[in-house]
Amino acid sequence: MKTFTKTIQSPRLVIFHDENADNPRLNDGSIGFFLTKEKHYYSPDSIDNPLYRLMLDTEQEATNVEEHIKLMKDAAHEMFMASAPKDGNNHDESLHVIDIYPITCYEHGNISYKLGKHEGFDYSCCGFYFVTAQGLEGGLFTKEKIEKTIRKELEIYSQFVNGEVYGFTLYDENGVVIEDAFGLYDVKDALKYLPDEWKNENLDDYLV
Repeated sequence: MKTFTKTIQSPRLVIFHDENADNPRLNDGSIGFFLTKEKHYYSPDSIDNPLYRLMLDTEQEATNVEEHIKLMKDAAHEMFMASAPKDGNNHDESLHVIDIYPITCYEHGNISYKLGKHEGFDYSCCGFYFVTAQGLEGGLFTKEKIEKTIRKELEIYSQFVNGEVYGFTLYDENGVVIEDAFGLYDVKDALKYLPDEWKNENLDDYLV
């Protein structure tokens, strides 16, 4: 068989969409539970959570979002007080609800989850964020900081469901892999892993 040798040039850095990214809600660090009641989507946090059932059970009794939140707070308090004591006199802090925030879903092509109530075309109140004592443990949280933290969690989860998560592979001059990373929520996050020679590069140019 007659053959010929061809020399090609390829970018040493390849940035791609990470199609196997883990659900960020599975990671530790959330200040509570993000639970949705949309039938055509998975709830971000598990439907096995007792608060999920509580959310559904109180929905029919409520005439508006504010009343629903009040019913859920009352029911959650009863559930917390009835929880089996752990470590002596302590109750289950994952059921100790500090506050509940409505979450709105905006769906027009992509999906975006937003804190609070928003009205308009393609908007719907899809669920709630339950802030718990367990989630706030070890930190000093003002209402402003809580809301800022929830917005950041919603932003990250929105990126996840829209496939806006990235990975990269870095090759040396001979095409040998020397570095890679996955689960990045900003293309620029790759700079944390790259040598200094890449700090002035436009990383968007390497996105495939």
